[in-house]
Amino acid sequence: MSRDVRSGHGERSTNGLSAPQDNDAVIVPFAHRDIKPANVLIADDGQTPVLMDFGSMARARVKIQTRQQALHEQDLAAEQCSMPYRAPELFDVKTGATLDEKADIWVSRFLLQFGVVNVMMTLFYPKRIMSWLTK
Repeated sequence: MSRDVRSGHGERSTNGLSAPQDNDAVIVPFAHRDIKPANVLIADDGQTPVLMDFGSMARARVKIQTRQQALHEQDLAAEQCSMPYRAPELFDVKTGATLDEKADIWVSRFLLQFGVVNVMMTLFYPKRIMSWLTK
């Protein structure tokens, strides 16, 4: 699925993303919806995390008004978001709900746990880690 976000009047993009309708600056929040360890790389400085893979990115703060819209968002999440890291509200989207940035915040606990486990493994089992990396 292509993501074509262009500026200009009345231009429409895929997945409900649209350009501002006037010349005023508009801040539109987006949610990544597929944050996971494999989508966070480390920059050349060895410390800065860089978020990658924006294929499942969607507009945040989407008010679900119909059952059809709810099923559409649920199907998109099933196709584009990794199941182990998908926020609970994306498994069963309810009519009347609002899908927002909380989906990305929810998964941060997994990233934190993943990072802590990797640091602990490296500290306590460095030879084993190095042997896995050199295989």
